[in-house]
Amino acid sequence: MDAILLAAGNSIRFGENKLLYRWNGKEMYRHALDLLVFLQQEKKIRKLLLVTQYDSMIASCGRSYPSVTIVRNCAPELGISHSIALGLDSLAGMKPASDACLFFVADQPDLSKKTITNFVMAWEQGKSKILACACGKTIKNPVIFSADFYRELSELNGDVGGKQIVLRYLQKTDLYQVSEKELEDIDTKPV
Repeated sequence: MDAILLAAGNSIRFGENKLLYRWNGKEMYRHALDLLVFLQQEKKIRKLLLVTQYDSMIASCGRSYPSVTIVRNCAPELGISHSIALGLDSLAGMKPASDACLFFVADQPDLSKKTITNFVMAWEQGKSKILACACGKTIKNPVIFSADFYRELSELNGDVGGKQIVLRYLQKTDLYQVSEKELEDIDTKPV
């Protein structure tokens, strides 16, 4: 399995670049990146890609995370679908080909190492083609897609993510239950 960290958004509702906002002592995107690097070190994921538009993240990752492949998104205004396509296009050029991809967002800083490790183990032990985190029936990130869905994911348009594919193929999807707190997206600055 490979992993793509989607970190190219404009943070309009947050009022500043939320991915660089310090959350519990470190920049928000580093919480996600540290979890994914841990999974890589544990041999749960092979290739790890970061899709971003931010020069500071690119420079920092180049120094601190040498195992991460950086994919620059020069057109973030095209929405999350563009970041997904860029990540998958980059993966397509890397050998060996992956059988699945873990899609991760950079604004869930409360997601724990234990939860994400168990999530990946559930994928390894399961038979579904899609495994999505959920709180009850509410589907959230992260999500693992088998390679069967790469083409459809690459063809998404606008500010639409993989949830559209999950909803289209619910019969091929398993939901992995996680607490609401861990799955919370940070979209506005704390007061």
